[in-house]
Amino acid sequence: MYKIDRGRKHKVSRIIFHGNYKVPASELLDQVAVKQSHLWTYGAISQKLLKQSKGNIEAVCHDHGYEDVKVTPQAVDREPQVVAVFEIQEGPQTLVDDTEVTGNQHIPYEQLTAPKGYELRAGVPFSPRKLANDRNRIEATYLNRGYLNVDVKTTIDHLLSDSHRVYVTYAVTEHQLVRVSQVVFLGEAVILQRPATVHDQTSPKS
Repeated sequence: MYKIDRGRKHKVSRIIFHGNYKVPASELLDQVAVKQSHLWTYGAISQKLLKQSKGNIEAVCHDHGYEDVKVTPQAVDREPQVVAVFEIQEGPQTLVDDTEVTGNQHIPYEQLTAPKGYELRAGVPFSPRKLANDRNRIEATYLNRGYLNVDVKTTIDHLLSDSHRVYVTYAVTEHQLVRVSQVVFLGEAVILQRPATVHDQTSPKS
């Protein structure tokens, strides 16, 4: 027979951040997977939750332009309480020097992300999330105008004179504009026939 002593149950009493001089703790706390204790719960902490929290905190800092951020998580045992501590080294902030769109032959630059405009622009912190948002808006604009095979690729170039300033390029390959040639009504359903670029079009049924 084995006798197991599980020891005294610990409470996660606090979650602490050190070194986050620019990114507010309230924003970081929303991304922490470790759970602090409350009236009816002891909270939750483990190496898996600490690792997950580390990744989430780094993602938030990247969104604020801190590409080189380093986060070190630690569980400090203060019997019978546990404190989750996250040591953060933000590092230098990376800013957008300028942005450019190439290959947009049929849609002007200022219309590509209308009506909201570009989230990444000169002087703002570089953010992978905002980069993806702008790319998706450019692609959606083309899709809405009939460029169903549009391809938008992004390039990030760090300036040689300052590695913490970047030049952002959205390279657009428009491909062929697709137009609807015929519309067939079947009861309440509406079926769009093949595009005008297809030569073997089918006549609507009577």
